[in-house]
Amino acid sequence: MPLLAKLAAIGAALLAIWWLAVSSPEAPVEGEDFAAAGAPASPSSPEPTQAVPSQLPTQDRPAEPPAQPAAADPVAAPAAPDRPKPAINAVLPQRQGPVDELSKTFASESRGEGSAPDEARVKEAFVDPQIAKALLHSVECRRSVCRLELRWSPERDPGYVLGLTKAVGSFSAPLGVEEPGPADAQGQRPLVVYFGLAH
Repeated sequence: MPLLAKLAAIGAALLAIWWLAVSSPEAPVEGEDFAAAGAPASPSSPEPTQAVPSQLPTQDRPAEPPAQPAAADPVAAPAAPDRPKPAINAVLPQRQGPVDELSKTFASESRGEGSAPDEARVKEAFVDPQIAKALLHSVECRRSVCRLELRWSPERDPGYVLGLTKAVGSFSAPLGVEEPGPADAQGQRPLVVYFGLAH
């Protein structure tokens, strides 16, 4: 073999060896190292694993019963003591005004055409949420004077003042109040009031 051919063959062999030594091996295909280690080659196909109870989905967990509010113990809770009602400082009505004159006029008069409307107006004056229904016992009107029978008590005093003010309707009308009678078992006193009508 000529020398040049041998040199060329030796150079080609050296070049091939150098090339193999210098060149790095191919990078492993993604997943080959994991496959070699026994792991799945693709993350999209993981081996089924047993779920830990704390990692179960929310809908798979047994629902916890809602907390029940503690029931009040009727025996342990003492009953609130009855508070005494506050005392009402109401002044007992006193005899006042021209009672004798109005009572004589009332006794001497007969009923007139306006008696029924006057009585209806007086009854309406005592129809109010602030006035006890039993306060006005009866009402009778004659030609110029009305006579009211009331059942007064300290609790009913505000309603008494309100109803009588609405019934009389005028501060210039004569007004007479008799002495209240004795109180009954409920603390109510009979009270007679006269007032003049302005026609």
